[in-house]
Amino acid sequence: MTKVILLLLVLSMLVTGICVAQDDSLEESDFPVLTGPYLGQEPPGEIPEIFAPGIVSTALNEHSCTFSPSGDEFYFTRILNDVPTIMCTRQVNGSWSVPGVATFSGSYLDRLPQMSPDGTTIYFQSRRPRPGHHSPGEISIWVSTRTDSEDWKESKPLIADLSMKNAGISVAVASNGTLYASGIVRLRPEDRDYAKPERLTPDLNGTYPFIAPDESYILYCSGKQRDLVVSFHRPDDSWTEPQLILEQQEPFWIQGFPIVSPDRKYLFFTADHDIYWVSAKIIEELRPKELK
Repeated sequence: MTKVILLLLVLSMLVTGICVAQDDSLEESDFPVLTGPYLGQEPPGEIPEIFAPGIVSTALNEHSCTFSPSGDEFYFTRILNDVPTIMCTRQVNGSWSVPGVATFSGSYLDRLPQMSPDGTTIYFQSRRPRPGHHSPGEISIWVSTRTDSEDWKESKPLIADLSMKNAGISVAVASNGTLYASGIVRLRPEDRDYAKPERLTPDLNGTYPFIAPDESYILYCSGKQRDLVVSFHRPDDSWTEPQLILEQQEPFWIQGFPIVSPDRKYLFFTADHDIYWVSAKIIEELRPKELK
């Protein structure tokens, strides 16, 4: 099934207030009226398709995305003037806005946005100066928070122990606030901080994780090839052996960055510098019978 999906995907490639400054490549007068969920795009089936071609996925380099819980805000990374920048578009009076630079981005390298399931926190990778410094620092995880009535507040470094190998590349967050970081490690909330990172059982190793809000499964990129895999969470807190969702196959290059939409209907990921989406049924088809 996976190889069939990849083959058809390769063939399809061959034929085919919260946001500030808008993207210069899209003139507002030329921007189409987009209504409905998912920027008004026709939903895909079990064969991946480019998401919002010419609007989100363009001739520029785009990758990694996240939705607000209600699905009316969409954040993604775009390379602007050689600098990764987090963009956003939102529904205003029913119509989607021209993608613009997110209010917390645009000055430094920013990428890999991941919004919390309650929509109050957004995590992202950045190289901005740390507090008390003036020069860009090492790449690390930053956070910005908001309430229902506010825009994103000033971003701050994530206070958590991400010193384990690869842990600081990216994080995902569950509904209870537990973080899952590249590596892969889990960090449970503890008072106003996080407990020490812990490995999962069995040991899962990969990057760019996405955790289901209820922690029922985790998606991530496995190995140097960055194959997309899924592992399901058992009641005894162990995890199933990873199962392949999508594998690398020339000339298609999966870059990873998987997420599942808030309504659990679609899997989004990045390939060949574009954002793709596909029915999340391809995940559920892999769920063991005893965990359904």
